[in-house]
Amino acid sequence: MNNKISFLISSISSGGSENVCINIANGLAKRGWKIDLFCFYLKEKKNLKKISKKINFINLNSKNFIMGFLKMIFYVKKNNIKNIFCFHYLVATQLVILRFLFSKQLKIIVRNNISLTKTEEYNYKNSIKKKIIFKIVKFLYPKVEFCISQCKDMKLDLIQNYKFDRKKVKVIFNPVKYEIEKKSINYSAKKENFILLAGRLVKQKRPEVAIKLFSNILKKFPKFKMKIAGNGDQKKYLRKLVSKYRINKNVKFVGHIENLSNLFKKANLTIMTSAYEGFPNVLIESITLGTPVISYDCPYGPREIIKDGINGFLVKNDDEINFEKKIIQALIVKWDPKKIQRSASIYRNSPILDEYENFFSKIIKK
Repeated sequence: MNNKISFLISSISSGGSENVCINIANGLAKRGWKIDLFCFYLKEKKNLKKISKKINFINLNSKNFIMGFLKMIFYVKKNNIKNIFCFHYLVATQLVILRFLFSKQLKIIVRNNISLTKTEEYNYKNSIKKKIIFKIVKFLYPKVEFCISQCKDMKLDLIQNYKFDRKKVKVIFNPVKYEIEKKSINYSAKKENFILLAGRLVKQKRPEVAIKLFSNILKKFPKFKMKIAGNGDQKKYLRKLVSKYRINKNVKFVGHIENLSNLFKKANLTIMTSAYEGFPNVLIESITLGTPVISYDCPYGPREIIKDGINGFLVKNDDEINFEKKIIQALIVKWDPKKIQRSASIYRNSPILDEYENFFSKIIKK
């Protein structure tokens, strides 16, 4: 059997989806698969170092939507691509159109990395043009051959709200980064009395809630710090908020850090206050390194990751009072890092690569 599959992603950058894409592609290439990885444009050249030399990397070099689509048509036809694995619902929609017009034999597998319900609610409700685009997406997106969902709740969302055939949707969790997995072998580290907030500083993540909660926590734990790792359009506002609460000495913005291993290992606790998620890698990475987590029970992912009292606490969405109580409890509890790590074993690369390999093999055989 010819174990060959093409990966398609819109850009190569430091985002969660990009890291998952490279992780899976590298893992399969190491197992002997022939992998073509192509993107519309290369956003950050430094990330090329992450891609295995065993992978055939192609940069279509197009930021323009139409030109990118035309280059993709040419590439698929020229190379007689039969199986393609893509990483975004809009890219998958493009591929469905491409298949209908030019390549009937193309099998499209998509990794759904976000809640479409929340995406529609937050990003497509205030513009007639965007509403029309999303209606097209809702019609075409379910016509892919197969969809890999990052969690069970996301699978239900696709089936119940977007007319996906249940048989076409398979749940495969995100693998933890190789770098994080390697660091977890020696999980012990001296804690430095700080709470970690990691991720993009955007409205979806609600970092202002985390800062507000931390300002209250300082009344009981005045020597504690908060480290905020990430960048985004809310950063300037958050700095003003820190000044408003007069907690500048206790809050440190460390910017975007590619490998958060040391921060996860040294933190007493990782918190997440998002309004919604796809499947939060931050929580997986933290527990892989033995550090407990607290998160709102937002859609989608946290409830499938967090085991109450074992690797952290799950808090009812928007319940700030209880979230604050759980932070205090988490800072008092004596956690067992080995138990926390064991709860993350299902996100190790080897078992997840097994699932992808078996899944792709069946598709190719068909």
